[in-house]
Amino acid sequence: LSLLLFNCKEPKKAEIVKKEALLPKVVEVKETPITKIEKAHHKQHFLSKKAIEFDITVIFGGHEHISGKVTTLTNSSKALITLTTGGKIYVNKDKVQHTPSIKNEKMVRFDAYTWTYFFLFPYKLSDSGTHWSKFGTANLNGETKDIQYLTFETGTGDAPDDWYYVYSNPENHLMNAAAYIVSFGKTKEKAEEEPHAIKYDNYQSIEGIPFATQWTFWGWNKTEGLTQQIGEASIRNVHFVDTAADFFVAPENYISK
Repeated sequence: LSLLLFNCKEPKKAEIVKKEALLPKVVEVKETPITKIEKAHHKQHFLSKKAIEFDITVIFGGHEHISGKVTTLTNSSKALITLTTGGKIYVNKDKVQHTPSIKNEKMVRFDAYTWTYFFLFPYKLSDSGTHWSKFGTANLNGETKDIQYLTFETGTGDAPDDWYYVYSNPENHLMNAAAYIVSFGKTKEKAEEEPHAIKYDNYQSIEGIPFATQWTFWGWNKTEGLTQQIGEASIRNVHFVDTAADFFVAPENYISK
C-alpha cells in the first residue's frame, strides 16, 4: 500500500521536462566596455525622446568657427543647425542643404555632421558599420582610463577611414575623451599625420541623462596623450523638444551639398 501511494505522488519525468520547457529561458548578457558606456549615458532613456536641442559655440585658434543652435532627432537621422549669422543647415541622413547666404560651402558638410556626432557620440557606439577592438586600459596624461579602438566598415558615412581611440572613466564609465583623425577631404595617410582629440568635461544632468557641456580639442599621440590645446566648445541650454513633421524640411531654394 505504501509503495502504491508513493508511486501515485511522484510526478512523471516526461511531465517535469514538459513544464521546464515552458519556463522562459534566462539569457545572461555579458557587459562590454561599450555597453557600460552606453548604460552610463542612459542610452535607452535618451533614445526614448524624440529630439534634443542645444546651443553651441566652437572656437579654434582664438577665432569663432561656428555658433548657433542645433536641433537633432535623437536617432541622428535629421538635424537643423541655425547659425547666429542667420544661415541654416538642414541634414536628412546623407543629404545636406543650406541657405545661399553661407559663403564657406567647403565646410558645410563637415559642420553639418561633426558637431552633432560629437554630441551624440555616446549613443552611436553601436551604430551599423562600427568595429571595436583593442579593449584595455591606458594612461591619459597621468590618469588611468579604459580605452577602446573604433574603426568603420567601408561605405560608412562621409569618412569611413576615420578612426577613434575612446577613453572612458573606469569608475563611472562616462566618456572622457576621444582621439581621432579627420579624413574628410584628404587621404587617411595625410590625416594620420595630425591626429586630434576631444575631451569631454563639466557633465550636467538633463532629465537624469549626463551631458558634457565643455569640450576642448587637442593635439594627440599614443605616447604623450593630449598635447597642445587647439580649440574649445561650449554647450548650453540642453533640452529635449518635440518637433513638427515639417521641422527638418528645407525650403526649395536651399542649396544641396
